[in-house]
Amino acid sequence: ENACVDQSRLARAATMTAVFIWMVVLCVQWSIVHGASCKSPLIVAQTGPDAACNGGNMHYWPTNYSADQCHGWEARDWAWRRHKNSANNMRCTGNGTFSFVQYPETLDCSGEGTVKTISMQCKQDIPPVLHTKGIDLNCCDHPEACIVDNPEVSVQGSYIYLNGEPCDGQKNSGSKRATAAAIIVLVLGLLGAALYGYKHGWNNVVWKWMQGETHATIKGGDKGNKEEGDDDRRKLTAI
Repeated sequence: ENACVDQSRLARAATMTAVFIWMVVLCVQWSIVHGASCKSPLIVAQTGPDAACNGGNMHYWPTNYSADQCHGWEARDWAWRRHKNSANNMRCTGNGTFSFVQYPETLDCSGEGTVKTISMQCKQDIPPVLHTKGIDLNCCDHPEACIVDNPEVSVQGSYIYLNGEPCDGQKNSGSKRATAAAIIVLVLGLLGAALYGYKHGWNNVVWKWMQGETHATIKGGDKGNKEEGDDDRRKLTAI
């Protein structure tokens, strides 16, 4: 009999473990975005507040998009405010520089853009509190030296787009899909626990389930408590 009880407990523990693993796998799968194919040979630039370009965020720019293809990026600052930018007409100019047209607060290159140029020299950017310089422009002059990958911005929680569509294969803790998946799993877990607790009684429900006590045992205990209460009320009435 003890062997049967142990096997029953192991089966319940295994079931709970399998359900938890399945939920984790589901979250990971949903956090990997399947979208636009954005891979490109990349150049690298750095932007930051220092006037001598000592430190800042890295931006890995695509170099082989057509003039009308729109590279978008989105990130949140320290106050959790969301910032959106996009650019098109990205090209190596042939004189050691890289140019593009940037559009603020949009991911689809709509509105009025500003022409910008990146070189190996540190230059004041727009807005003027920022300064930008090229870190690796070799891809412009030596295609065989190019890094080929998805464009990227080295800001935690950043997200990359092509023509307004998320790039394929992004794994990002700040992504909307990862957040949505985590919320869905949490809500479903809480709902399941609430329904089970409401049906069977909240007191040590999980522990009783792990110990192998059945629904009938729990209900039987509740029934016994109810009968004891009825006996007490009858005694008080007789007095």
